[in-house]
Order: sequence, then C-alpha cells, then structure tokens
Amino acid sequence: MLWQHVWAFSPLTAVATVGGLRSAPSAWGSADDALRRLQSLRGAYVPRFVAGEFLDTRKPPEVYVLSDSTGETAMLLMQRLLVQFKDQPQPTVILKSFVTRPAQLAEILMEATANGGNPYIFASLVEPKMITWLDKLGNDLGARVRNLMPPLLKEMDGFFGVQAKGVPGIAGISLNRKQLNEMVSQEFLGMVEAAQFLRQHSSNQRSEDWSKADLVLIGASRCGKVGIASTLAQRGKRVATLNIEDGVPVPEELFQLTDTPVVVVQRDVETLVKQREARVLELRLKNIDGVLGADYADLDKVRRDIAAVDALAKKHAEWIGPIDVTWTSESDSTSSILGRILDRKKLRQQQQSGGGGPAGAAPTGGGDAGDAGTGSFSPLLLAAP
Repeated sequence: MLWQHVWAFSPLTAVATVGGLRSAPSAWGSADDALRRLQSLRGAYVPRFVAGEFLDTRKPPEVYVLSDSTGETAMLLMQRLLVQFKDQPQPTVILKSFVTRPAQLAEILMEATANGGNPYIFASLVEPKMITWLDKLGNDLGARVRNLMPPLLKEMDGFFGVQAKGVPGIAGISLNRKQLNEMVSQEFLGMVEAAQFLRQHSSNQRSEDWSKADLVLIGASRCGKVGIASTLAQRGKRVATLNIEDGVPVPEELFQLTDTPVVVVQRDVETLVKQREARVLELRLKNIDGVLGADYADLDKVRRDIAAVDALAKKHAEWIGPIDVTWTSESDSTSSILGRILDRKKLRQQQQSGGGGPAGAAPTGGGDAGDAGTGSFSPLLLAAP
C-alpha cells in the first residue's frame, strides 16, 4: 500500500491526511496522543511538534555520484539534471571518484543506506565486473541505483560493431590550475588533492605512484589505516595505504621508496578480531560478505597477518613503527605519526651536516601513539613532509 501524507496548517488546527485517513488531532486527544497515533501508521512521516509548530525533521535528500575515474562527467550531467528541479529542495550531492573495487563499492552503498537512508545512486561505471556488483549491491541493499553507462555502451557497441573495452577513462572537461587557484585557497586545494590521492591509492591501489605520497601507511586489514589516512588528508597529506596479509606478496614498489616515509600501524589481536568479526557481520546482514575471505576474522588468520606485519617491520629499520593505535583516537595517532616523521627528518639533517647519531638510528622525540597529546605536538608538524 502506498502511504501518502499531506499536512495543512492553520493557527488553530492541524489536519492530517495519511493514506486517505482525514482527522483533526483534537479528535485524538492531546497533541502528543495525536503524534503517537500518527507514528503508529506504517510508513507515515510525522513532523515534530515544537513550541506550537510542526517542524520538518526529515534528512535532506542525498545523491551519491559514483565514478571509476575522476567523476567530472557524471557530476556535470547531475548538475544539468538538477537545474531542471531548481524550484525543489536541492539534495546533498556526494562524489565518490575512482571506485574500482567491489569492496569499495560495498562500503559506499552501505554508508549511503545507513540509518534508513534512501539516496539516489547515480553512477558512471564501465567495467563489467563493477557494473554487475553495482546491480547486485543495489538490489541487496534496496538502494535506488542508476548506472548511466551500460545502455550507452550497448548503443555504441551496435554503432561500432565491436564490444566496448570497459576501461575507465578521464574526461577532457576539466578546470585548469589557474581557474582552481582563483576559486579556492591553496590550503583547501591541498586538502582536496590529498583526499583524491587517498581515494586513488587506498588498499594497495596504484603502487607505481607511491613515491608521490607524503607517506605510506601499512598494516593488517582493519587496523585503522584508512581512518588515520583520512585525518591526514584533512591536513593536506597525500597518503597511500597497504594491507599486509600473510601469504600475499607485497608490491615491490614499497621496498623502492627512499624519500617517502613508510609508517607501520597495528592493533592488538583481540581488538583486530572483534573489528573483523563486526565487518563480516555487517556485510553478511547485507548479503555481500562474499567480498571477504572465509577465514577473514579467524583468530589464527589474524595472528598470521600480524606476524607478517611484524616480520616486515623488523627487516626494515628505516620504517617508522610499528605504532600501536589500539587505544588512541585517529587525531592523536595522526599527531604521533607526524611527530615521528618530523623527528626522522631532523635526524637526517643532523647526519647530513656531520652531527647527530648513527645512520638508521631511531628517532627519540615522537614517541608512539600512546604518547600522543602529551605536549610534544606542535602546529609546525602540519608542515611535515
């Protein structure tokens, strides 16, 4: 049954029409009684009554724009579409660019539909695997999904007589650097670029570009890398993240980094198991837990992954960490990491000038994440490379 609701107001009475039922709240007793009666009607939205007025407490509508490239084409089209509805309340438009993995897609759709959200998912995905996953996740999560590329690709297949390659591409429509500089501050531009860099280089992606990062965060899955990396991006730091897993080869590019700091983060075994169990349960309730391995949250698997991280860290004394972030906030962990990077930079400068300790000596000033917030952090750390 389709439940509809229309509210008509006057200074003396509020008349509710819900699914064809018309009645004055006064007939139902007090205003609170009327509100409870209306809320009991399935699917009915009821405004909140405060200080004699009904207030609209609904969450503003949201549109998620998903792209396997920069998202400029999809955003441009969405802007053109919204112009046709400019007399309506405008939705919040959220761009998710460089969406190239099923797990990443699942994370975005679960975020979008959390807490009963009913957003419009507007996508421009071309890779066949991602198109299939988008359809599946949309159906499983009950999300309203529209991928504009498949029907267009089908038409072009017929036009050219060959099947599309299904390879993401970057649109030619773009603002140049001068235009961007005129529109926004350098600080804001740095934050945007850092956030985009993280989206492109999280969870083992684009290892060939890691040398362009300000730092690379590594650790076992669910140890808190992405949250810390996001906080660093808010400070304008370009961060790449790498999941270390037992038995899975590490990209060679990691060992070729000379100027880019590699930071190892970890959580204790019990916390990591709980984090992974919660993740598996979350995906299972959405019927999409197939993106994870069957033993992902097993205690033995978690221990093996942590051991693999520790073994790597021991072989590379030039790396920073492991830093235990089990009981520290993302902000404190970020401050600690920046402090350790600054200490290492100072130590190298001392060594190059002929002073300081031996090459490869561990820095002494930053402390681990447990020391964060003790007074050693300075705003100057925001400028750390």
